[in-house]
Parts: sequence; structure tokens; C-alpha cells
Amino acid sequence: MSAGSFRVRHRGGPLSAYGENLMSADTEFERELIRERTHAGLQAARQQGRRGGRPTVITPHKQRLGRQLYADGLPVERIAAHLGVSRATIYRQIVTRPHPATE
Repeated sequence: MSAGSFRVRHRGGPLSAYGENLMSADTEFERELIRERTHAGLQAARQQGRRGGRPTVITPHKQRLGRQLYADGLPVERIAAHLGVSRATIYRQIVTRPHPATE
């Protein structure tokens, strides 16, 4: 068994158990520090107006146009081809979401 850059020999006994518990507690402490720093960094980014995640491929203009085409009865496949996005994007962004004015 190894922890970090040094080797630990398992010999049994109370000191061995103490050492394993100590390393486990240290690992848990480090993980909690990383978690807190990550959370603080994400919160700071949000306060600066930054958002995480993948950028959307459908612009507000494309959403309006897609809603109009869908209301006119155009098939989803044709709307997707016309806007240059996937059918899944049309279903997710236009068909299943209510219009912003009705929210």
C-alpha cells in the first residue's frame, strides 16, 4: 500500500491502525479543502457575471424564428435544418419551453 510519495508497510497492531486512520483523516481534510476552494471560486465567478457550462448554440434570434416556424406548423426536422441545429435542440429549446412572454 502506498500513500503519496512514501510506502507504508502493513504490519498490524495499534500503531498501524493509528497510521491508517491518520492518513485517512488527512485525505478527508484535503478533499474538504479542495471542495471549499472550488465552491468559493465558482461563487466568485458568479458574482463577476460569469457562468459555467457549455455555451448554447441557439441564439435568442434563432429561438424567436424557431418558435414562429413551429407555430406555423413547419416540421421540427426542417426547422432544425434551417437554423443549423439538431432536432434535440429544437425540442429542448423551443417545443418544451414556454415562450418567454408567457412565463
